[in-house]
Amino acid sequence: MTADEKEKQKVKEMLTVDYVPFPAELVIRVDRIVEAAKGSSGFVQTQADLKVLRMLFDLFVRYYPQAANDLYQSVKFFKTNEKEKGISKEGSAMIQHTLEMPQRLHELIHAVYPNQKYDRQFVRRLVSVIPEVRATKANL
Repeated sequence: MTADEKEKQKVKEMLTVDYVPFPAELVIRVDRIVEAAKGSSGFVQTQADLKVLRMLFDLFVRYYPQAANDLYQSVKFFKTNEKEKGISKEGSAMIQHTLEMPQRLHELIHAVYPNQKYDRQFVRRLVSVIPEVRATKANL
């Protein structure tokens, strides 16, 4: 093998990426989310952004079923134990619990909307499009 052929082989090896198998359904879902989120400012602002939030939640439920089940159980617990206006008692403290946010779901949202803060307006919009995370029966 000549020096030129060795150099070409070395470059080819450097450009070779290991194949990582992902289920086709996951790839299709992620591609749809990426396409839907194109042009986003990094904040949830439009109806299209709300649609993306719903798509992210559906992805979360599909690929993290145990975490989704834990979410449903936790939300049920908070709704059952709240006293008034989303306030529940934990020990001697009264806690207002508006929503339940699993870490994996937060990471998915943050990947698409890295600048989004969980302020009151965002939380209201989030629970309007993903009512499954709402941990209170009270009006927000």
